[in-house]
Amino acid sequence: GEVDFEYLKLPFLKFFAREALVFRTLTSIIGSLRNYWAGTLKSDEELRQYISLLNDPARLQEPSPKKLCTKEDSNSKPAQAASGTTTSAAKLEPAQAASG
Repeated sequence: GEVDFEYLKLPFLKFFAREALVFRTLTSIIGSLRNYWAGTLKSDEELRQYISLLNDPARLQEPSPKKLCTKEDSNSKPAQAASGTTTSAAKLEPAQAASG
């Protein structure tokens, strides 16, 4: 929110909800996901969606085929690669994005 990353919060919370509720790897954070993090979502629609996912963890089992992180203004600046060339991080395949 404070540094213009609000659009990343719901995908971030979905990731941790999936880890805690589906894979049971982070079970100690379930209370925080419900009692603290839900209240940090500014959009009522995102809050409804998030609460719905927490109440039905089966919906978290498969990743959504649509893009999870979208910013309202689609005029994102291209990322500067280490080689000095300009590439769009959104166009990179997941393996390429992870390797740099």
